[in-house]
Parts: sequence; C-alpha cells; structure tokens
Amino acid sequence: MDENTINKLIGEKIRTLRKKSGLNQTQLALELSIHYKHLGMIESGRKAISIHLLTKLCNFFNKSPIYFFDYTAQEFKESDMKTLSSIVTMLKALDTDTRIIIAQMIKAAYELKNPGF
Repeated sequence: MDENTINKLIGEKIRTLRKKSGLNQTQLALELSIHYKHLGMIESGRKAISIHLLTKLCNFFNKSPIYFFDYTAQEFKESDMKTLSSIVTMLKALDTDTRIIIAQMIKAAYELKNPGF
C-alpha cells in the first residue's frame, strides 16, 4: 500500500467520523485548531495527517490511533456491499469448476494491478 492510498483511507475515516458526529468541516476544524481547508485536504487524502493532529482527533472522537489504520471489510461503502452481495449470489448459482475459473480470473486481474502480490 502506498502513502497516497494510506492518506486517502485515513481521510475517509476522519470524514466518516465527522459526519456521524453531525459536524461540518468548519466545526471540526475549530475543535482541532486548524483551518477548515487543511481538514478538507486531509479528508481528501491530498495531505498527510501529523501525529499531533492525529492525537487531537483520537482524543476528540475517543478513538485509539489504530482505528485510523485498521482497513477491514467494514470500510466498504454501502454500494460496494450491494455489489459484493449480488456477486456472491451469482457465484452460489454456479458449479464449483466455474467458480474456480472465476477466482483465477479475479486473482490474475488483481496481480496485474498489484505486481508482487
């Protein structure tokens, strides 16, 4: 995983927490003593978060630092989950040999995008 991807994932976590808390960027930025544009750049992944600011976020949202670095299946967007669910439904209807072929195709496509997998 590269630095840009990590920045985007952390930014998405921050945006999700902010929205769940009912805050806009300006309100959260005030709580963190930063400019709202700075927060926007972090949320979009265009700027890396500092340890100092991460500490403030952890304290404000009562989260551990690991929360911002834990990227598991729950991070999928609702639309992604619907797509995955429909794929699973289709796969269940196929025979084992066809599922194996599809799994091999997915792995090959993944390896093209992620050399060294």
